[in-house]
Amino acid sequence: MATKTLSVVVPVADYQDLVQTPAATPPKRPASIKGKTVICLPNWKAISPPFMEAFAKRLNSDTGVKNAIFHNPDWQFTHPERVAKIGPEIDQLSRGIDLMTSGVAD
Repeated sequence: MATKTLSVVVPVADYQDLVQTPAATPPKRPASIKGKTVICLPNWKAISPPFMEAFAKRLNSDTGVKNAIFHNPDWQFTHPERVAKIGPEIDQLSRGIDLMTSGVAD
């Protein structure tokens, strides 16, 4: 009679936070956005584009920003087929920008 062996493998990786690596210090936030260039990007909800466009207009008219730009891409930032392209496109959009904001309006 042949002996059968059962191997049990626990499918769990070590918890990554157990590694004691120092957290990166975030850059200091500016005291104000006065004189800054801001880009406003909508997120995936239908109300987001009009909200972010109104937000950019409000920034331009009621604050001291240098320029607030509304940019509505023809694709969703959250679309799974676009994930690999998001980083490079964000890098390109952010050139010359001091602040980038993306949002939804609920």
